[in-house]
Amino acid sequence: FPDIGAHLDFSVPPRFLDTELKQVAFDALVGPLHADRLVSVKALSGGERWVYIHIEVQSQKDPSFEERMFGYHARIWDRYRRPITSLAVLGDPHREWRPDQFYMEQFGCRTLFEFPVVKLLDLDVEALLTTAPTNLFSMVVAAHRASQGTKGNERRRVKFALAKRLYEMGLNEEEVRERFRFLEWMIGLSAEENRAFRSELTAYEEERKMPYVTSFERIGIRKGLKRGRLEGRQEGRQEGRQEGRQEGRQDTALSLSLRQLRRKLGGVREDQEAAVRSLPVERLEALADALLDFSAPENLDAWLRENASAVKSSE
Repeated sequence: FPDIGAHLDFSVPPRFLDTELKQVAFDALVGPLHADRLVSVKALSGGERWVYIHIEVQSQKDPSFEERMFGYHARIWDRYRRPITSLAVLGDPHREWRPDQFYMEQFGCRTLFEFPVVKLLDLDVEALLTTAPTNLFSMVVAAHRASQGTKGNERRRVKFALAKRLYEMGLNEEEVRERFRFLEWMIGLSAEENRAFRSELTAYEEERKMPYVTSFERIGIRKGLKRGRLEGRQEGRQEGRQEGRQEGRQDTALSLSLRQLRRKLGGVREDQEAAVRSLPVERLEALADALLDFSAPENLDAWLRENASAVKSSE
């Protein structure tokens, strides 16, 4: 929304009103409503004037979307009594679906609510990456579009091309890893394709002498597990008990596995975490290796099912 952005002062950090937005959602009495973001930003005009902007991201067709936009706009207005700009970002694959207004009428009483919309399908991804190569949103849009229109080998090639761009932007190591996490989250691959992708990326990193992603993850996990085993042995010797060594390995392997899973998958469900916590240390160490090939929560579910039966048979 460049026309809106031209009126905002981005030199002043925005204030994300997550707590207030949750309260608005809690107060909603009709249906499950989930507003994506409510933010207070400083306007360029009007001195110290701050304005409220409500941003809704929608990636599936929803016949009630316009009503939901109006419902949140009205509730936010009722809470703050200040002008609100509601914006919709449509990430769905349906070119014809473009909701941009809510209208109702009864007995001569009319309500018309119109809101600005951007359709990600309309954006020129290559132009975005060329004109704003270091803008994280450009990479997110490109990854989202790739996840919608590709599959198999083609999806892997697109993901690899986007990953290569990260190294060509002049970003530092942490910035590369930050953006790479977005790619991992948004462009899922099958286990076989993911192994091929990791192999290509490792070779590319070695060629450029920039071990920012794959080498960092693998070395970090190996060091962590080795340290856990060492700490476990030391604790066992100090306490004179085998349990100390085993507990040290168990705790470290569990902590590392959960931390890496949250990074890879963007979060772990309660049932998944419970299943991981129930694994013996040998299975946890195996999971720390296997999760490097995960690209979606379903990969973890499949691995847990396979290894649950393996654990039962060993018992």
